[in-house]
Amino acid sequence: MTLFRKKDRGFTLVEMLIAVSIIAIMASVVIVSVGKSRARGRDARRISDLKQIQQALVFYYDSGNTTAGVKGFPSTGGAWYSSESGDSVPNGLANNGEWVPGLAPNYIDALPKNPGGGKINDSVNCGSGVKPSYRYKFDGVSYKLLAYCSPEGVMSDTNSSFYDPVRTSWAWMVCAGNTACTTW
Repeated sequence: MTLFRKKDRGFTLVEMLIAVSIIAIMASVVIVSVGKSRARGRDARRISDLKQIQQALVFYYDSGNTTAGVKGFPSTGGAWYSSESGDSVPNGLANNGEWVPGLAPNYIDALPKNPGGGKINDSVNCGSGVKPSYRYKFDGVSYKLLAYCSPEGVMSDTNSSFYDPVRTSWAWMVCAGNTACTTW
């Protein structure tokens, strides 16, 4: 006579619920990690794009191009231009898409688009109707190039060459000229 008999009926409901819960927790951890990795990847691309455009601006300047008879950078007439059409600032002269005038295709193959651009971002910092974008401004003396309202990480290193003292948590920059770097 057997007092305890093992039933070969499979897993109990409680065992199945525990297994599914463990799998769900592990999946959520993986999804969060992948999302953070993708954000870091987009930020790395923004930094790379800023460096690439900055290098193209140096090539433009070194080639002897002039603005109003003075060797300089591509002119925007002192206005900000955005890499994204439909942004709160123009997408080049008459919204022609040439947001750094005269740079492409001679000094850079094509002007890059911000990897997070295209969608309106109504954040407190950026203002209403603003798209994450690259922005460029030249006033005849200085220029500033921004990854505007798009960095997904925080540039906490105030000694970084990309740190923007005007937009400390929501833009990265490269610039030439003290006025552009510290006040625009």
